[in-house]
Amino acid sequence: MRVRNRRDMTDKPTSYQLSVYISGVFIVIFSIFIYWSFRNSQILIHENARLNAARISTEIIGNIEEKTYVIEELGNNLAMQVPLLVKSYDIQKFMTNLVNRYSYVPSIQIYLDQKPGSSNPILYVAERTDSTVIFYEDVEIEQFCHACNSVLRPMIGNIPSGWSEAYRCPRDSHLVVLFYKEFKSQGIDGAQDLSGYVSFELSLDFLNDLIISTQVGEHGFAFLMDTLGTFITHPNENFILDRTLFNLPDQVFKGNPEELHAILRDSSVEIVVYPDILNHARSIAFQTRIPNPGWILSVVLPYFEIYYQLRWFVFKMIVITFLAVAIIFIIIPYISTKILHPLSQVTHEIQSFSTEQSEYDGYLRNEAEALANSLKRLRKMYEKFRINEAESNKQREILERDLTQAYEIQKSIIPPPGNWIQVEKGVQIFSVFNPSKVVSGDLYDFFMIDERYLLITIGDVSGAGVPAALFMGVAHTFIKSYAKGKKAKKIISQVNMELCRNNTNQFFLTLFLGILDTQTGNLNYCNAGHNPSFLIRSEGKIDLLDNVHGLPLGLHVDRTYSESNIKILSGDKIFFYTDGVTDQTNEHGLAYGMPHLRLFLQHNKHGSPEEIGNRLVSELEQYAGTKRNRDDISMLVMQYSGINVD
Repeated sequence: MRVRNRRDMTDKPTSYQLSVYISGVFIVIFSIFIYWSFRNSQILIHENARLNAARISTEIIGNIEEKTYVIEELGNNLAMQVPLLVKSYDIQKFMTNLVNRYSYVPSIQIYLDQKPGSSNPILYVAERTDSTVIFYEDVEIEQFCHACNSVLRPMIGNIPSGWSEAYRCPRDSHLVVLFYKEFKSQGIDGAQDLSGYVSFELSLDFLNDLIISTQVGEHGFAFLMDTLGTFITHPNENFILDRTLFNLPDQVFKGNPEELHAILRDSSVEIVVYPDILNHARSIAFQTRIPNPGWILSVVLPYFEIYYQLRWFVFKMIVITFLAVAIIFIIIPYISTKILHPLSQVTHEIQSFSTEQSEYDGYLRNEAEALANSLKRLRKMYEKFRINEAESNKQREILERDLTQAYEIQKSIIPPPGNWIQVEKGVQIFSVFNPSKVVSGDLYDFFMIDERYLLITIGDVSGAGVPAALFMGVAHTFIKSYAKGKKAKKIISQVNMELCRNNTNQFFLTLFLGILDTQTGNLNYCNAGHNPSFLIRSEGKIDLLDNVHGLPLGLHVDRTYSESNIKILSGDKIFFYTDGVTDQTNEHGLAYGMPHLRLFLQHNKHGSPEEIGNRLVSELEQYAGTKRNRDDISMLVMQYSGINVD
């Protein structure tokens, strides 16, 4: 059989044999080319899809983190201001204004363990309805909202602050999560101590609309899962709080269940899914974890969208291959049977082969021309990219230079970190300045008003970065301008009036300002909503300067401020700081807090100002570990060693 097949093949015209051989080689080479192109293009397209998903995730996470960060800041600040709000009876107006201002906050609650003047608890609630904000006072949490009480109960007394699990509020059927913040503070001007918590609701319906409005390719979509894998947003609202990673139908996820568990451990895992919303079309889900509150964002892109161009390319290559083979088998036999004579058959077949070969070469040249055109287009695209990249680098350099200059200007405004000693005045001050960004919203200063009086101040502007630093610079200028008044409450009041003018960005400044009489040791001070300072007596007793004399600066132009006086004895030290110290979190998200700070000062009460400052910086770095501080950190340690003269 083999001999006869070989003889049958040799009896065929040479052109036919060549057509078979050429077609075979052509098919093999072209098949290899198609496979190689397919594999490389598949890798590049997948990487491009991953980068596109990362870009989309960055955009969505940026919007979500903006909302969660605002709510955390509001919760922390409101917890600090509760005693003042309760005393001033402005709590209804303050809570109502906050709900009106932030559309994604449906409700705010303040719970006091003891109602002022009573031993009974009290709950204040500001809640958004369809058209207005309703304020409730002295209601029972169990009666007001059973769902809120259910999610808050495990958190109360167990964690100082944090986010709850998602739930559906039965009052209006909206999907929400709660940010919870405990507080405990001494009452103002002899009032009873206050403790309890504040909670802010974040509307998941708002976040769901925000995510849906983000363009995810032509057919893709994105949604959020909580730390347990429960869907808390989704284009199909029926899945929210009902579907989790671990109850997906078999037609939606066909892989190994271990892959789903891996997502909760490592959010960078990619999985293949067949979503209901895409009619079970094969898709890739890219996950990204949101650091705080720990949710997972999943971006889903269908295969038919990712690989559309690649599949179209392979289809065209297959069609071209079959057409080329068909042309070879049509033209060569036609030439050999209709045109060429037996005597010149070899010559004509060779010529025909050459002609056919030249036509084949012409085809390749056309392909080369198409490739050349593609390379020209790529070259133009690269040149455009290079120009844009150079412009971006130039703009980045300008921005970095501007930030560096802003940092240098800010350093020139405040005293440099380190020791400041006035031996003849009996005062030593050690300062620490550690901004979270290039520039800071923290403010501190100390200087002699005249030969006798020393002004020392520390404050914290809401927010961070360049806007906060600019507001800080303005406040610093006003403090310098009105320092000659030598009365803390007078200086604070005048600075507040100046800051309230044209404060369109609604910045505010918490500020402690004291005037020390270096001859008598008397400290006249005013605290406008700032952290309480620690007075470390020479014999080792630690007192808390926790009198609050008014709201932060820049909020209300007509607010008045009070002041206090305290005797500083020789050898006494005072520790001033911003909330970046107590709010420093570790790798588990737990804040350093006032108890840690007081314990540290107790252990280091006999150290010099420089020793206390350097040791606390080292302790905060060890406590934080690999966690980068999100807030500016500033502190002042002052020691008075003058001779007191009554």
